[in-house]
Amino acid sequence: MVGQTSQLAVINSATVQAKTGHGLVKSIYTTTSGDRVFSIIDNITGTTAKFSFTANAGNSAPIINTPFKTGIRIVVASGSTGEIVVLYE
Repeated sequence: MVGQTSQLAVINSATVQAKTGHGLVKSIYTTTSGDRVFSIIDNITGTTAKFSFTANAGNSAPIINTPFKTGIRIVVASGSTGEIVVLYE
């Protein structure tokens, strides 16, 4: 359920620190096609992905309430095109 505390992060070619501290990733979806692979990391500086997601048009991941302890960081792991949207709180 999307509540008043839900936020969106749109990620294309840059690393985004969506949230610092504990949070929940509610879902991920793509808005454009492409080949970028994004790593979603539970940290503010780390590189080890909790999970990865490829930006192909129409892809979505109902990752409902996946907890993150220290931060929600999204990093472009590979590829040159594509964008994802991460819904979190």
